[in-house]
Amino acid sequence: MKAFILAIFISLSAIISAKADNTAVHPDIDYDTAMEMLQAGNYLDALKSFGLSAKKGNQDAQYQIGLMFLEGQGVSASAEDAAYWFRKAAQNGHAASQFEIGYCFATGAGVQSDERIAAEWFWRAAEQGDPDAAFYLARMYRDGRGIQKNIEKARKYYKMAAGQGLPEAQEELSQLPPPPKTVQSHKNRSKSSIDRSDKRNPGKRTSKRNKHS
Repeated sequence: MKAFILAIFISLSAIISAKADNTAVHPDIDYDTAMEMLQAGNYLDALKSFGLSAKKGNQDAQYQIGLMFLEGQGVSASAEDAAYWFRKAAQNGHAASQFEIGYCFATGAGVQSDERIAAEWFWRAAEQGDPDAAFYLARMYRDGRGIQKNIEKARKYYKMAAGQGLPEAQEELSQLPPPPKTVQSHKNRSKSSIDRSDKRNPGKRTSKRNKHS
């Protein structure tokens, strides 16, 4: 009996392994074709192929359709349609789309403006490592827009964005007031230490929409 069960287990494992190998050998052809067409400037056919891929749940395809509606590639530009596709991919966990739908809510592009919802989407994207989302979330924490003001959280997300190469994040980070521990330590320094000069002063993707302004 045990041998029979073991044989069934081995057979099932082989079937699962074969399916995994088949997936590796046969990627999303529609998406790959769409990317080739997009790069060749064949926007209409690219959009059709992205649509086929998106129907299968491909988040990258949903994101690309959002970008095409945003930029008017193969279709008339539509902020509403762009927001629809960004939200669809964002709800499936696509970080860049989470940033984009966050920016839509922050600016009212294609959706009703809502900074609270924008902050939530920026947070989701930032936690997945999206530098643009971290940058905008830091600003919202700094200014108390859509979220409770919190300078230390602003510092955290500015550092996250700066660490991924956004010079604007490093610049704005340097303008934050010093953290509380630093302020307290100044009180305990010697006079010679206190006299030291203090140098601190009070939206395919660097920034897809040049939003860092």
